[in-house]
Amino acid sequence: MRKKNMKKRMSAGQYRRLAAKQIVNEKTFEVESPSGMVWTLRSPNIEKFLVSGVLPLALVKKMEQAKESGKNDEEAYKELSSDEQIKAIEFSAKIIRSICVNPKIVDSPQNDDELSLDELMPEDFTFLLNWANTSGGSAAQDGLDTFSGK
Repeated sequence: MRKKNMKKRMSAGQYRRLAAKQIVNEKTFEVESPSGMVWTLRSPNIEKFLVSGVLPLALVKKMEQAKESGKNDEEAYKELSSDEQIKAIEFSAKIIRSICVNPKIVDSPQNDDELSLDELMPEDFTFLLNWANTSGGSAAQDGLDTFSGK
C-alpha cells in the first residue's frame, strides 16, 4: 500500500541534469594564459575531490609533511614514490579538466570549443594548474596548492 506523502524517486539522468544546472550557475573567471588563449575557468571544487576520493589524501599528507619541514612544492614532489608522482600528475589533469569551462577539456574533442589535455601547451598546463592552486577564486583551496604535481 502506497503512502500519500511518498516522494517521487529521481532517476540518474535527472540527477545528472540537476548537477549540470548547478555547475552552469557557478561563478566563472576570464583568464589569459601564456599562449594568449583566453579561458573561462571555474574554481576547483576541493570538497568534491575530497569526498569522492579523487584527491589522494595520503599524498596530501606526505606533501604537507614535506612542506612543514621547509621544502617547496618541487622538493616535496621529488620525495614522492614514482607511483605517488603518477597519482599526483593524474590528479593535476583532473583539476584542469574540472576548472576549464571554455574551452572545455575532453578526451576526444569534437567541437571548436573543446581541447584534449594532449593539445595543451606545457606552459598553459602549468599556468592553469597554478591558477587552480593559488588564485582559483576561492578560500576553499587551502591545501590544494601543496598538490601541484610538478
